[in-house]
Amino acid sequence: AADTEGRKTSYRLHLARAYRYAGKGDQAVPHLEEILKSTPDHVEAGQALGEIHAGAKRWKEVVRVLEPLLKYRHDYPTYHLLAEAQYNLDEYDKARKHYEEAVKLNPQSAADHYQLGNIYLAGNLFALAAGAYQTALGLGLDSPVLRYKLGTAFFNLRNYFGRIAVRTVKS
Repeated sequence: AADTEGRKTSYRLHLARAYRYAGKGDQAVPHLEEILKSTPDHVEAGQALGEIHAGAKRWKEVVRVLEPLLKYRHDYPTYHLLAEAQYNLDEYDKARKHYEEAVKLNPQSAADHYQLGNIYLAGNLFALAAGAYQTALGLGLDSPVLRYKLGTAFFNLRNYFGRIAVRTVKS
């Protein structure tokens, strides 16, 4: 059906999904690329292609496929995949922007809060890092490394700003 009805993208999309579910993601790629050539605003095809590239750690391809789709739909999977790809490409400013958008759309993602904390910590944004790490802890992500990074953020806050105290003021 995909070969006989070349202009009907749903057949190609279903074929690509079948290849993915069968563990043959590389065979799905040409079909998804063809869908995006004929219909550049086909978000489902783009996300499926992005997931295949992310699984193969082809981060530049993930960015190439997903960045143009942001003008058509703002959703968590797109921002999450883009953030992960840009983090792995060492494009931390772009990754930060996309992780911040991802946690707005899915505030229950402990892993995204953790990665956002890593970006903040690397940028010496200690208060933001501490907040992101505390949120990740509150969502159930816990490891000695996370607790070490949280301690590092608080330690550096103290070094830069002196003793920290919380004050409640009537307003």
